[in-house]
Amino acid sequence: MGPRLVALDPLLGSVRAEHVIATPRGTNEVERLADLVGPAGRSGDVVCVRAFQSSVGCVDMARSNLLWSRAHAGFQGLAADSDFVFGATTTDRLTAWRQPTGDVVWSTERFRYRGLSAPLLFDRTVVLGDAQGWIHFLSRDKGETLFRWFTDASGVMAPPVRAAKNVLVLTRAGNAYGLRVE
Repeated sequence: MGPRLVALDPLLGSVRAEHVIATPRGTNEVERLADLVGPAGRSGDVVCVRAFQSSVGCVDMARSNLLWSRAHAGFQGLAADSDFVFGATTTDRLTAWRQPTGDVVWSTERFRYRGLSAPLLFDRTVVLGDAQGWIHFLSRDKGETLFRWFTDASGVMAPPVRAAKNVLVLTRAGNAYGLRVE
């Protein structure tokens, strides 16, 4: 059946809409494992999700319409706004798609095998952590590095989180870091 994004009626619990994001492939049950992973990216009525090791897609939930789906193997969630969707592959190739169409805006391989976290969209900046302990701040529009900051060598454990004008990061050593973005 494949990984599905389902909209439920909050009062009745009935299914309002259902969208298949990817088709599982493989020769055995383990290879065909496919599910949606989070966090999902959301902007207004559009929800963008990743199917584990398979694809990325966006759905207009108000119109119950699959806008697009693209092959893009990965296991981390996405970040999205009304213009862009951001996500990394299993080898940490970071890609930005146009949210309405799924066309690739930019893609970079400079973070290959860095163990990237799911991205956080902070205004016009994409924020990611990596397994080496670095926090990367990139231009939303072009993917250029704006700023990097080192936490500790244990590596970033979870996706960065926004709290007002701050970015919060947790490392594997249990340290919490807060960066004020101006």
